[in-house]
Amino acid sequence: MDYAVLGSLKTLLHHSSQLAVRLELKMLFLLLLIPFVSASADYDVQIVTQYLQTYGYLTHDNKTVSSIGVGGNSSAFQEALIKFQDFFRIEATGELDNETITIMKKP
Repeated sequence: MDYAVLGSLKTLLHHSSQLAVRLELKMLFLLLLIPFVSASADYDVQIVTQYLQTYGYLTHDNKTVSSIGVGGNSSAFQEALIKFQDFFRIEATGELDNETITIMKKP
């Protein structure tokens, strides 16, 4: 076999293995990121629950974190969100969407 062909094959194998390693590292990074994303979602819901309680949309009696987070009376949480959304004249879905969170983050 020609030395040029062997050199090309060796280079091709080297680049293929580098690509495989990079792909594996990206997949590992994504797998490691999953717990942080779900923890972030729970954290946002806890902050929203506290916000709704602070401003009187949700009573302190309702120890809720909604169906998104950990247990509790999700209907009370949804009702509080609907009241909040109505007040700010956004679509009252009772869902914790980006528009609702954006308004809550404003000073």
